[in-house]
Amino acid sequence: MGKKRFEAAAARKSRLSIEIAELRRNNGGKFDLRLDTTDRYQLAVDVGVTIIPKLRFAGEIIFAPPSDWLLKAKLGATVVQQCVVTLDPVRTRIESVVERRYSPDSIVPVPGSCVPMPDDENMEPIADEIDLRALICESLVLDLPLYPKREGVRLGAEQSSSGNNVREIHKHDKPFAILSEFRKQLER
Repeated sequence: MGKKRFEAAAARKSRLSIEIAELRRNNGGKFDLRLDTTDRYQLAVDVGVTIIPKLRFAGEIIFAPPSDWLLKAKLGATVVQQCVVTLDPVRTRIESVVERRYSPDSIVPVPGSCVPMPDDENMEPIADEIDLRALICESLVLDLPLYPKREGVRLGAEQSSSGNNVREIHKHDKPFAILSEFRKQLER
């Protein structure tokens, strides 16, 4: 039984990463990942969302002379987060293009050191393998809404400390005027 678990975990890991040696043998390669329930659950935990009901990551990696590898892929995912106002589930569809250039010329940062920002933000240092799961995770985190809200819900009413007065806050209100008004109410 332990052996089957190990084989399943090894198969899952190999499916979520591509070895550079394999790419060299095959002169590049295509991939089409549709994560199973277990992988989507773990990814949801890592990304900080409630659930990921659907996810597909498909693309290709091609050789770019003299020694680079180019990854071009599309990420499609449906994620469920909590509404920041009501805590109700909010479903979001994410469609994004992921591009990376893996190069031996890229600088590998040393922890705690300052490294200048490269001209190409998609440049990555080349390693023994390309971790597709890390790319999926990074893309999801970058594309998720920071403050998901259920449709039709908005922040609008603020209550004073006494709880009696409700005042609408509008975009054109001046924040210091509002603070001054609250201060006067507290002094009463």
